[in-house]
Amino acid sequence: MIPHRGTIAIAMPFVRLGLGTLLLAVVQFQHSNIGLPEKLDRIICWIFVSPALRQVPHSVRRHQANSNYGSLFSWWDRLFHPWLLMPPAERPQRYRVED
Repeated sequence: MIPHRGTIAIAMPFVRLGLGTLLLAVVQFQHSNIGLPEKLDRIICWIFVSPALRQVPHSVRRHQANSNYGSLFSWWDRLFHPWLLMPPAERPQRYRVED
């Protein structure tokens, strides 16, 4: 049975609020300065953008800055090839694109 249109109209603001809250939490996590264990970070990176993946596009090196465009799911970057995950020793120490 198809739900009544009024039910859907009432539910939509709650769905949008829930998705907005989830996205806010994910973005805060991505931009945090949390050093996750490398193994856990690699597991998270297969689906979601982790703090380590988020740091790379803010690098001063242009080839690093032109990578990791995804904001929630990292598989978009792997699908279209701008994905770049670097070992902790090679991650950017300075942030900003060179002129």
